[in-house]
Amino acid sequence: MSADPSSEARAVLLAALAAVHRSGRVDATPLETPVRAFARAQREAGVEIVALLSELKQMLRDTTGNDEPVLKPRVIGWGVAGYYAGTSRS
Repeated sequence: MSADPSSEARAVLLAALAAVHRSGRVDATPLETPVRAFARAQREAGVEIVALLSELKQMLRDTTGNDEPVLKPRVIGWGVAGYYAGTSRS
């Protein structure tokens, strides 16, 4: 039996957030694909957009420390785009 796709996407995103933070470079670009995938998985799991955005913000605070304010605008934008991709709202 495979793991929940939402859990797998969360693990990939957390690893990407940690890698960006460890790199010492405040570059959000490597986060785009995992953020979009996580947002899509959350939508498919029935999570509402407000809950997704709250979770993304918490993940950023917990994982990226002082880099959070710089990364947040792009991460949130990709989260919204990933959440609505393939729906009538995209």
